[in-house]
Amino acid sequence: MLAGELVLPPSDAFGPCFRRQNAQMRRFELGFDRESLFDQPRIVAGLVAGSEAEKAGIREGDLILQPVPLEKAQSEPDQTLTLEISRDDELIEVEYLPRGESVQGYLWERIDGEPDSECSRENP
Repeated sequence: MLAGELVLPPSDAFGPCFRRQNAQMRRFELGFDRESLFDQPRIVAGLVAGSEAEKAGIREGDLILQPVPLEKAQSEPDQTLTLEISRDDELIEVEYLPRGESVQGYLWERIDGEPDSECSRENP
């Protein structure tokens, strides 16, 4: 990885009852500069034109009122973000799916029909 090459674990890297599958997935994209969530005050900057954030109604200069937990949104592809924002003395709630372009990736899935007793690496 340090040399810039893809390190791809073997299909059974998570045990004999799992296999690697190719998958198309949308890359996590907040739609504006990440620092906007951590600066004080939290003001939207660097809004990406055409992003899901912009489509949902977020605007450059909006004030984000509450901290935004990103962990779940980053790890779960269908998890939406809800932002409470203030714009021109108006309170607005905006919900959107923080995803961008579709990319090729990998998922590991459990092989149907394999009993749990057969899934241990210790089993011969």
